[in-house]
Amino acid sequence: DSVVVLQLKVDEQGLPEDVQVVKPVNPELGAKVAEAVNKFRFSPATLDNQAVPINLTLKVSVQQ
Repeated sequence: DSVVVLQLKVDEQGLPEDVQVVKPVNPELGAKVAEAVNKFRFSPATLDNQAVPINLTLKVSVQQ
């Protein structure tokens, strides 16, 4: 398994923004993982029952 590390922001609607590959296994795989994460839909973070944006570090394990 290979691990690709990304940093991103999840907005109030649960949409990923500013997806950046921090630790790619190789540039091609990093780009494919970032493309896939851009299609994800997250449950938004909440604070006092209000949706809020949050910054995340996401580790994606890829089987090759």
